[in-house]
Formats: sequence, structure tokens, C-alpha cells
Amino acid sequence: MTIKEMEERCGISRTNIRFYEGEGLIHPERKDNGYRDYSEEDVQVLKKVRLLRSMEVPLGHVKAVASGERRLSKVLQELEQDLDLRQEKQERTRQAARQMRREETEFDTLDPDQYLDALENSTPVEDAPPRLNLPWRRYWARMFDWLLCSTLSARLLILMPWWKLGYLPLNLVIMLVVEPALLCLFGTTPGKLIFGIRVTDREGRRLSYNDGLERTWSVLWEGMALQIPLLEIYFKYRAMTDLEEGELLPWEEDTELTFADGKNWRWILFITVYGAVFAVPLLKLLGGG
Repeated sequence: MTIKEMEERCGISRTNIRFYEGEGLIHPERKDNGYRDYSEEDVQVLKKVRLLRSMEVPLGHVKAVASGERRLSKVLQELEQDLDLRQEKQERTRQAARQMRREETEFDTLDPDQYLDALENSTPVEDAPPRLNLPWRRYWARMFDWLLCSTLSARLLILMPWWKLGYLPLNLVIMLVVEPALLCLFGTTPGKLIFGIRVTDREGRRLSYNDGLERTWSVLWEGMALQIPLLEIYFKYRAMTDLEEGELLPWEEDTELTFADGKNWRWILFITVYGAVFAVPLLKLLGGG
């Protein structure tokens, strides 16, 4: 059976037929000339899919039922419950709209508390996009910045050996000075730039130097424990766990992070540049220079 015949038999466009085939719902054979040969079983499967999708059964549930992972009766029970809830919400919404219209309510005279109470237990509409955390992208951006500071620190210690007597490691001081300046001037750092990350305030503006300084200090203390052995590992683990669970980290309360695309070239660039920064001092050491 050709795809044109399938369209006529099932009432489904060929685009959808190909889509459902890609989803593994049907498995047409291939003729010697390369054309698909659909079977009567494929017709019946697509008619069932069309029926269930017309009943607003999610495609994932349809696939689970077709593969035998879930029972149709259970899926339909869940559908009934969902439809009942939606019907109740629609009825409450209809009553609220009817009352507003009857009272000729306008926006400036609208009493939201009155109607919010009438619509209690209804799910509020979420207009804000979901917050992106991307913990691993952020972690390696931070580690790249830290590598740069550590590399610069190692070079400076050659020129300033007396700093080794100081209390704070030089790389922490460099991070505290340089990162806030970069956030203030550009809204990003070398590591964040590679991964397409920008840091702004709640209004989308670049941070002031003082705000950047507070943020960096909070990261170094509450996210890295000032490199105190063992404690640093625990703090990093806690931060990663919080990010994976969607929690807001302490240094994010007054800032916003935006992410560019997550294409693979960013990881390739990161690995290349990270390897180069790490390898240059090592090669010099091995070469005696």
C-alpha cells in the first residue's frame, strides 16, 4: 500500500504518517525500488493513533500503550480525571466571566480578590519562561576562569615570591579583583563567554563593580569554600546538587543569567582552549624554560 493510499484510508497527512513512522508506531516494509509498502496493520495502528490523539491523549502515552508499556484502561482513566478537572475549571471560569460581564466590570474597577477566590484550586498561568540552570556548563566555565587566575598567579609568584607569606592565595585575590571588573565592563568572563553565559541584574543591566565583587566573593566563599581542602569538595557538590534540583544559589539572588545556544562547537572550543592554557606552562616546565 502506498503512502497516498494510507492518507486516504487513515485521514492523516503524509507528513504525520512519516512522523509516526519515525516515532516507531508503524513499520512499513521497503520494496526493491526503495518505496515504502504499508500494510493493513499499519492502517489500523494509525487509525487508533488518530482516535487517541483526537481524544487529547498525549503522544507519549499513545506510544507507551502501543508498545505495551502501559494499559489503555489506565491511560483513559487518567484522561477522564484530567478532563473532569478541566471541566470544573472551565465552569468556574465561565461563571466568573458571566458575572464580570453582567456587572460591566472594566479593568480599572476589577476586584481581583473576588474572582481569585471564586477560581480557587485552579492552576495559575505561568507566563515566565522556565529558569535554565545548566549546571555543568556553568561549572566548567567557572573552572576555566579559575585556571586562568591560577596560571596568572603562578607567573606572578615568580616575580613576587614574598606573596607566598601572605594569608590569601594570590589566585583568590586575582579572581576577586578581575572577575568583578569583567562583569562590570562586559557582563561576562572568558569561561562564561565560551559557553555563551552572561550575568546581569534583574533589569538586564550589567552589574556595578561592587555588585560584581559581592557576587564573586559569595561564589568563592559559599561555592568554593576559599579552597579549604575537603570543605571545597563538599561546597561544590552542594552547589551542583542545588542547581540540578532547580534551587537558586546564594550569589544569584539579585542577578540573572542568560544562555546562548548550547551547540557542540562551544564544548570543542572549551576543550581546545582549556587544553592549550593547561599545556603551555607544562611544556615550559618540561623544557626547562
